[in-house]
Amino acid sequence: MGTSFGRGAARLGLGLLAALLGVACTGDTAIVLSIRTSDGTIANATRLDVFVGVGGAVTPDPDPASVVVPAWWRRAAVAPTDDGLVFPTGLGTAPFDLALSPSSDLALGDEIVFAVAATASDARSLVGFAHADAPLHFVDGQIRVVPVELVVVDDSAAAGGVTDTGCAWWRADPSDPVPGRVRDRAIVPSADADCDEFPAPAPGQVADCDPTVDCNDRDPNINPGRDPDCSDVDVDCCLADVGDATDADHDGVKICAGDCVDSGQVLDVFGAMVDAGAIRPGLADTSCDGVDQACAIDAGGKCDSGVPDVDGDHYISCVRGGQIAAVRTTDCAWFPRQRDCLEQGDAIGVNPAGDPVVVAAADVHPTADDVECDGIDQDCTDACDDGGPDDADGDGFPRCRDAGDVARPAVTCRRVNVNADCDDGSFFGRPIPENERCDGFDSLCDSMPDTTVASAGLCLPTTMPGELCALGRPACAERFDGQAAFRCDVSTPLSAPFPDALCRGCATGDGPLSCGDGRFQTCHVRTGGPAETAACDLPPQATLLSACPASVGGPCTWAVVGSTTANGWRVGLVISATSSSGGAPMLTGTTAAVRVFDVGPQPQAFIFKRQGTPDVYEIIRFDRAIPATCSPMLCDLPMQ
Repeated sequence: MGTSFGRGAARLGLGLLAALLGVACTGDTAIVLSIRTSDGTIANATRLDVFVGVGGAVTPDPDPASVVVPAWWRRAAVAPTDDGLVFPTGLGTAPFDLALSPSSDLALGDEIVFAVAATASDARSLVGFAHADAPLHFVDGQIRVVPVELVVVDDSAAAGGVTDTGCAWWRADPSDPVPGRVRDRAIVPSADADCDEFPAPAPGQVADCDPTVDCNDRDPNINPGRDPDCSDVDVDCCLADVGDATDADHDGVKICAGDCVDSGQVLDVFGAMVDAGAIRPGLADTSCDGVDQACAIDAGGKCDSGVPDVDGDHYISCVRGGQIAAVRTTDCAWFPRQRDCLEQGDAIGVNPAGDPVVVAAADVHPTADDVECDGIDQDCTDACDDGGPDDADGDGFPRCRDAGDVARPAVTCRRVNVNADCDDGSFFGRPIPENERCDGFDSLCDSMPDTTVASAGLCLPTTMPGELCALGRPACAERFDGQAAFRCDVSTPLSAPFPDALCRGCATGDGPLSCGDGRFQTCHVRTGGPAETAACDLPPQATLLSACPASVGGPCTWAVVGSTTANGWRVGLVISATSSSGGAPMLTGTTAAVRVFDVGPQPQAFIFKRQGTPDVYEIIRFDRAIPATCSPMLCDLPMQ
């Protein structure tokens, strides 16, 4: 907001004002605006802007909502003589007198109106406002004092204000609605002569389609802020939009009235041409061709609205002369050679586990997510369960149970004569009836991978000489060729580290407990044959463990390290080789023996610990004897 005072205006102190009043008979002529306020908010204002309108009022086109006739005055081109309209410490509540004197801009015979705006300097925000109640005139030889009471600006009441273009305006009547584009009363500047907040173009500036420039600064109803009104008048200052008022196809509807195609032809989904004259709002769009003949989409409707969409998924199937195409009615998108393959009911499929899957018709249409391996063609591509090759790993087994393509008009996949591949990314995971192997694959596709097949028993990992190893359990591992392999899993050790002497691997590369090279005690458990006597029905048989040393001075405690059963073998601790007890995993006494109760088909090692300082470990490798002679268990001492 710019100031409007200066030449033809003077700020008056109280003494000068009294002097002027006393010598009025000498021909002095002035109108003194005595500006004051009793409100503390306005008293803190740091600036006054005074606007003076002169000449006879002009009447712009009224706002249809207004109950009064607008009246506007041309703003006088006067400038301040000093900085007297700036108040660094605030306006205060004392009257501030400002005199208007006749000049070339303020003639004696002119109508004069004024508006005063008080603003805060921090954000140049309007805090107070006042205006003339009626036009004033100079009276030759008289100094007239006009009280001007600033009132707090109330945004809800919108009593008046100043636009960014410097147009001061106010409401003429309290019953008048809040002014819109056309102001009720206004003092308009030369840069915005119609007070619509859009400035006139600068010299040489083109106003056409420039959103910041007014192409007609004499009409407040024409500016870049207007919407085209489907008339031949350029109301939005953009000549390109005037063309929207044409009706090139002569169908009786202009483009600006919603005619979405006004010239030429458009292509339909089957390759035929549709004339623009057959496309306009209000038509019954009964053709199933992917053309919005009723121009309904822009209005929030849908194309091809006359075609039934039973499942309400906004997809329909169009057929013409042996051709078929799907259309999405919300935007007239085309899907040539496709169809909405299910319009009502449900599609019944089956998942890899053999359980039924039910999908509603509304979820079966082009662009739907095609769930893999449910036996249903949700996206209507006639390809079963889209997602990649049917047999990605080349093992001869498809990834889905129902892998055959869809035969129209069905939406379910054809059944194939093999089971589904539970791991189509691995050649070794396939549904064939073979025994589970220790290869880490679910070879039977029964959701039970064979990673725990070899978990029975104990193992010691092979280490370099001088290192210590811990006791673990065998676990399956996969070799690079997919064949069976074992590893010793010591992620959770079962005991304290073992000495190096017990942990070195076999010459064959196997783990230490698999060695039969004589480093550990080996006991041959002989079983009776069919012709043997009852006395030879062995086991159970037993062998003594190392005796409790005399230095201990009391009983010792023995324990089976790990499980007492492994790969068909079952052992237990007893007090002597001839004891008849059932055996235990731990025993405390002066002696201990290991009794074998069940014999497995392959050799198996067990580890026994005698607690002490340090602990003493014994490894006994049990082997089923080949001869079926009737003799007790024989044990070979380990190498020294």
